[in-house]
Amino acid sequence: MLSIIIITYNSEKYIENCLNSVYKNISDQDEVFVIDNNSQDKSVNIVEYIKNNKKNLYFIKNNNN
Repeated sequence: MLSIIIITYNSEKYIENCLNSVYKNISDQDEVFVIDNNSQDKSVNIVEYIKNNKKNLYFIKNNNN
């Protein structure tokens, strides 16, 4: 099993391509963690949408307020 951690901040232009690329190269047994560092753009919405279709995607929102 492989665990991949992706840290993101305001990455709406790149996060979908990043996750698509990761999922092309991993198996269903692997897991992907996306940690959002209080993004102010649509990154959160994009990851949430993708998460609905991936059982091995875990999304953590880090609110550094």
